[in-house]
Amino acid sequence: MWRSGDELVRLGHDEVLVDDAGRLRFFDAFQRDGALVVTGSPTAPGSVLTFMDAIGVAVRELAIGKIFDVRVDPAGFNVAYTAEEVPPHNDFANYTDPPSGQVLAMLVNEAHGGRSTVVDGWSVLHDLDRHDPSAIDVLSRVQVGFRQYSATADAFSRAVLVERDPEGRFTHLRFSNQLMQPLPFDHPDLAAWYRAYRLLGAAVCDSANQVSFRLQAGDMLFVNNHRVLHAREAFTPDGPRHLQDVYFDADEMTGNLARLTGEAKNAMVLS
Repeated sequence: MWRSGDELVRLGHDEVLVDDAGRLRFFDAFQRDGALVVTGSPTAPGSVLTFMDAIGVAVRELAIGKIFDVRVDPAGFNVAYTAEEVPPHNDFANYTDPPSGQVLAMLVNEAHGGRSTVVDGWSVLHDLDRHDPSAIDVLSRVQVGFRQYSATADAFSRAVLVERDPEGRFTHLRFSNQLMQPLPFDHPDLAAWYRAYRLLGAAVCDSANQVSFRLQAGDMLFVNNHRVLHAREAFTPDGPRHLQDVYFDADEMTGNLARLTGEAKNAMVLS
């Protein structure tokens, strides 16, 4: 787990693709930290798809297609299309099964401001569980709605914000204040849930839990979308800024790591 003061692993585009040792470093960093940056990538639109094909990870096609172009657009349906600040969140919380992996590939960034921020959800949740386990309990029990819609698509889901496995390990943090819908006013856990949500929101927005940096042209930020929240500072649109998002299933990262480490050769994997 990581927080402010730590740095994400940064690997060169060619370093990752040159041999299996480079791919192993890439998959290992993603599995361990849930986030890393690949630098020096081609900046032609769609180049991220070529990279994904080269590392053997399939892109997940969503309602937006295989690529989500992020740039200032007054007609856009999402705050990402503005130059405003975008607080920490993970994408597609409005899906029953949100993609567990995301790439944010910067093609051009000549605008002032707009630094990127990531938050390790596991670190935040462990701290909250240690100091206020009742908050984690209510966030793990009470479902809330998430919705995103445009002129061409509409998707709604209802889910808890925090998921754990039977051993108590965190498996999914779902956090998006731009998509979340209100709880009914007569919900029996209304006060307790909003108290817990305020604590969680304060933690993910606390600079002590954030790692910030500027994505340069040719940088690709990879995140585990079930663990790591990402954000963007406001920027001045005095120069072009074009980002391309693609999504994938993190299980494919895990499978490639197992193959490269030799674990995949085992006929049986112990539970």
